[in-house]
Amino acid sequence: MHSTGDSEDRPGSYCVRCPTEKRGWHTFIPTPAAVSVDAISLVLEAPEFLSGQGFPDAAVRVAVPLAFPAQRTDRLLLAVDESGGIMLAGFPDPADRGSATAIAGDLVAVTGRLWRQPTPEFLKMVEEPLGRPLATAIAGRTRHDWSGETLLSGVAASLEAGRFPVVLVAAESNAGAREAVAFLAGMNIPVRLIDVAVFTSDGTEVAMPKLIVEANRASAQAPRPAAAPAAQPVVRPTASPDVRRPEAATAQPGTFRPASPAAQPSVARPTPQQPSRDRGSAAPAAPAAEPIRPAPHPGGAVPGPGSKPGVMAGKRPLPKHESGKAGR
Repeated sequence: MHSTGDSEDRPGSYCVRCPTEKRGWHTFIPTPAAVSVDAISLVLEAPEFLSGQGFPDAAVRVAVPLAFPAQRTDRLLLAVDESGGIMLAGFPDPADRGSATAIAGDLVAVTGRLWRQPTPEFLKMVEEPLGRPLATAIAGRTRHDWSGETLLSGVAASLEAGRFPVVLVAAESNAGAREAVAFLAGMNIPVRLIDVAVFTSDGTEVAMPKLIVEANRASAQAPRPAAAPAAQPVVRPTASPDVRRPEAATAQPGTFRPASPAAQPSVARPTPQQPSRDRGSAAPAAPAAEPIRPAPHPGGAVPGPGSKPGVMAGKRPLPKHESGKAGR
């Protein structure tokens, strides 16, 4: 079994099966072969097959059958890579067109069940079919310098993110599998459709993943949270502050402050109506002016109406006598 390493110049994953034991070096000339391969058995025996084309970033080391209540198909596998990333695999039945539809529905359902599942429950679901701890199973298939210290944290991060890549293994001619890929891609699920390409050389068989279509490519690792965009200021129209009321700017909501007399709204006073310049309209009558009366003389009687200043009211002067004195 060969698996993709850290270097990008290495080939993708492929699986080798030798029916007979051979010693020494032999020339390998791969020839396409029409050999039927059970894809489910292939992935259970060599989970690294799902790591072809450098997807996901870490090599898959464990795969177990997936079963949950109300599941519609038994053609699902749950896989874990050496960094704790979780992957789901489906294998549509080529003889049943509706198999891909049922698998797509189950994949969406199991994605919801796994999202934020407690890590101990997930480990139980994986380790029961394995028959041993997850870290032990991975350590037996990975490089010698691998450490399981970050395995559980990787599993917890993947469960928290809830974004599990999906691999469908089917022939390129499987129309139902293509429809399932389109459906899962519309659900924003990272999904790939791969086929099993088989080559033979002198009795040795090689199975390689052949990528057909891919959508929403993402790593099985938990994605880093995106930085929140800077908050934009919200501008709301407000009334212009009253410059005559300095307390208006400091008053707290819900408090009452009596307004000063200067802040009371001004009351319009009636002004004398000006005569209209329009000739067709009659000017309003002016109020009658109060008659002006002369101020009374000190010590004298108040003159009555119709009198004139300097003349006794209603009396004529008496004729003078020869002596020059007026008669009484």
